[in-house]
Amino acid sequence: RHQSTFGSEPHEISTCEPGGSCEPGITGSPWLRRYALELEPVIDQYLFSLRFATGIFTGSDFGLQPGFWGERAFVVFAMFASFIFLSTTVSKIVVMFNQIAQENNEHEELMVQFKDFMSKGGVPFAVQQKVRRYLQFQYKARRELQARRFEMMGRLSPWLRKEVTVHINKHVLILHPFFREMPQNLLPHACIIAVSMLCAPGDVVLQTGQTQHAMYFVARGKVHIAFGHVERDPMQFDGEGLRDPCAGMLPAAGFFGAHALFKDSWVAPYTVHCMTHTELLKLGKEDLLKLKMEFPTLRAYMEEYEDCVIDEDCSPLMWEC
Repeated sequence: RHQSTFGSEPHEISTCEPGGSCEPGITGSPWLRRYALELEPVIDQYLFSLRFATGIFTGSDFGLQPGFWGERAFVVFAMFASFIFLSTTVSKIVVMFNQIAQENNEHEELMVQFKDFMSKGGVPFAVQQKVRRYLQFQYKARRELQARRFEMMGRLSPWLRKEVTVHINKHVLILHPFFREMPQNLLPHACIIAVSMLCAPGDVVLQTGQTQHAMYFVARGKVHIAFGHVERDPMQFDGEGLRDPCAGMLPAAGFFGAHALFKDSWVAPYTVHCMTHTELLKLGKEDLLKLKMEFPTLRAYMEEYEDCVIDEDCSPLMWEC
């Protein structure tokens, strides 16, 4: 015989019916003693308690009833907490699916609008396919925060935007020795003036015979460089063990058009087009000249480098790509 510590009537565990309460009414001893589970294996006790907890959080049958005030207080608190938790979780899931559905609807509507526009305008089917692939790439890039980051950057303060941009662009710009050897206090300003461009496969970045006033860095993707009437022997990156990108394929990270920053009216001797979806960093000569006028130290450094490039006696500092 066992006497309950909470004042309930004594009872015989051996006389308890399977599945029934050992004590009359809804009050009594803690649940292990009340349901005569003290002698059961630990795994069975765990399964009973797991079913009880699952019933609280899902609002289904408990299988067990609280016997004294402590258990009843716990059940009331757990039921309210589970209701709030599940309501919040379900609402977040609904909002997430609504947002995904809205983005999908906007993308599909945009695709339909472009399709109607190009069909009415008689755009060739091959060009329509290119437009369709680029829109799909842009939609995927926005979902992966590659294209949307430009919108997010606009929400930052000017100084925070500068710090984040420098962190993203610095490792790309220092591929060229001009920026790698640039004074460290000036390199962040050069990183700021670099503009990101998203290009589709087949896009022509520059053509043979075209006057250029900007340098390009390949941040992501791959471009192909094909020489026109100007012949040039391939170069080797000093100490890098890499093929010269001017000889054909140029993957990330690389650069081309460097002489456009240091020579007046530089004419491109090659044509560059994108092989894959590519992100380029474009650094304009005009922006670099404005930066040169603001910082005397950059003016002296840049004039020395320009003289070296014009005289063609500073290899490998005169790397074009």
